[in-house]
Amino acid sequence: MEESVGVRLDDARVEIRPHGAFFSKYSDVGMEESRRSLGIDPTDTVFLCIGFLGETKAFHRAIEAFRSVGDAGARLYIVGSALYDSETARAYVDRLRALAESVPRVTLVEQFVSDEEFDTWISACSYLVTPYEKAFSSGVIERAKLFEKPVISSEIGGLPQQLSPRDKTFRTDTELAEILRESVKQCETVG
Repeated sequence: MEESVGVRLDDARVEIRPHGAFFSKYSDVGMEESRRSLGIDPTDTVFLCIGFLGETKAFHRAIEAFRSVGDAGARLYIVGSALYDSETARAYVDRLRALAESVPRVTLVEQFVSDEEFDTWISACSYLVTPYEKAFSSGVIERAKLFEKPVISSEIGGLPQQLSPRDKTFRTDTELAEILRESVKQCETVG
């Protein structure tokens, strides 16, 4: 930060805290109740991409990778709304809509969600997916930690530093597809 701003900060005035240091749950509903309220099958392996819909979030990568999962009792939900109303944002949401319609068991829930709804979706998922192409950190990953949800994340920016040992990272879309398939198998074995 000092480099980008061009100012040296006095160490005595600076305290570095983890991204989620002050996060707390807005909804503390368990997975079963969350799925019931959202109409999600309790036996499905649920992958979730949630947040503002924009090209740098790259939710399209998750949809494309999900094509390879096959009919294995898995679902992918893309939940959110565009941050800005612009031609670029509208074009990206249109792209997501078309992709979601072309891949079985993918659902695009295009709406702004309240803090409580956001947490309900996280509680309902089996895995949170952050396929971002550009990001320094992720508040969504920090929210997933509150619910002890495993994260599948791209290896960009500071995202790997936010992850726990049980989380998985990928560099390529091929690796993402493999992780999704392995995750479904893990859920089938555990379930």
